[in-house]
Amino acid sequence: MKFLERLALIAVVVLASVGCDQGTKALAEEHLAGQGTISLLSDTVRLHYAENEGALLSLGARLPEPARFWVFTVFVGAVLVATLLFVFRNGDLNAGEVIGLSLILGGGASNLIDRILNDGAVIDFLNIGIANLRSGIFNLADVAVFAGVGLFWLYYTQRQEPHHVEPDAEDILDQPEQDDGLQKEEKGEPPVKSPDPMLERIEAFNEEMGGGVLIRRASGGYSLFAEEDGSPVARLRPTGEDDDVEVLWWSHRDRWEQIGEFGGVVLPLDEALEYVAKDPMGIFWI
Repeated sequence: MKFLERLALIAVVVLASVGCDQGTKALAEEHLAGQGTISLLSDTVRLHYAENEGALLSLGARLPEPARFWVFTVFVGAVLVATLLFVFRNGDLNAGEVIGLSLILGGGASNLIDRILNDGAVIDFLNIGIANLRSGIFNLADVAVFAGVGLFWLYYTQRQEPHHVEPDAEDILDQPEQDDGLQKEEKGEPPVKSPDPMLERIEAFNEEMGGGVLIRRASGGYSLFAEEDGSPVARLRPTGEDDDVEVLWWSHRDRWEQIGEFGGVVLPLDEALEYVAKDPMGIFWI
């Protein structure tokens, strides 16, 4: 995802999470504090106001106050900042992963706001269950965190098994496309190559990195191969928007495939070349 798209998605999810959680906590403080337990849906849901000085299920609530401060305020705050920086700096995250991490950020930030404003305590008011089998008391921020962890894990694991992209004719390794200039040269005609700024940039990057990559141009994009043994490295397929390209990899199924969900990895050309060169997932230079 592009940085601005990622930033907008993070902002929407985090603000929505914090807003919903803080709003429901304000309602709970106004209408539930001192009112005892309210039972709903045949006692499946219970509303009960509580101030929790520990983590979920009051874990750590009996720690000394200085220890609670360092663990639940300082340490948690540092983890949230690190997570935010991670999301900002990783353009290869897909939308599902960004939403999942943003839910974790929003839920964690909202509970952190509680601790800062309420002397280290978090407002909880929800309890669900059947008969004696019940959850602890929690809030919407906890729901956001758990939903975020589940969503991130779902999309992260799916990304490890890329989805098949039906190959175009130019994706078949044993039928590389030749450009018009080469075809005319084979027929004895003077080669006339049309300018290709994107190909020139790829070639310039290859030279800057010391070479070693064979670049084949085709109607749908550019296939990169290791010059040493001819093994496929990556395919860059222009999206038609500015200089954005979708990065494909040659999978164990012997075909080009997307990396992840939501259109795979789509980056500006320069960032895509850096991405392939650095190979953060270990799938290109095998």
